Amino acid sequence: MAELLRAAGTLIVVEFAWDRIDVTTAEWALACLPGAPDSGKHSWLERCCRGRTHDGGDDVGHLHAEAHAAQWADEEGLHSSGRMLEEVGRRFAQRSFSWWPYLYPDLDGTSEADELAAIEAGEINATSFCYVSAVASACL
Repeated sequence: MAELLRAAGTLIVVEFAWDRIDVTTAEWALACLPGAPDSGKHSWLERCCRGRTHDGGDDVGHLHAEAHAAQWADEEGLHSSGRMLEEVGRRFAQRSFSWWPYLYPDLDGTSEADELAAIEAGEINATSFCYVSAVASACL
């Protein structure tokens, strides 16, 4: 990516931070999930927070939310937010960084403002980040 950006070019990364789903964030999200679909298949968010398999079975019912999310992310081939930030930080100079809501589109009756309010109140973790950067001079 650094080679594709011209000098002084800007990189914007907006990404899901699954590794910030802790027990309280998972419980909050699960409480806001819509009812089970007619297909009986669970949403990606329920599988992430509850450890459900694609066929609806309880894959790891004894694990905590963090472990469910980690197992789900491993199965999906996702990197942690820390790893992503470390990698872009090697090649780009950070201009700004912020945590943001991510889960609300998949929740019933929950807006971005609702999720942001819960984040700002310290009730849940933000599960998305926005990283704005420029090509690091060492990469030019």
